[in-house]
Amino acid sequence: MRFSANLGFLWADRPLPDAIRAAKAAGFDAVEC
Repeated sequence: MRFSANLGFLWADRPLPDAIRAAKAAGFDAVEC
């Protein structure tokens, strides 16, 4: 099963590039803004 990270909810305090890197580090394969 694949999940996407909602960047605006999980990493709202980070700039977009940093939030994408954080999602990848957390194991997410996809993101949504």
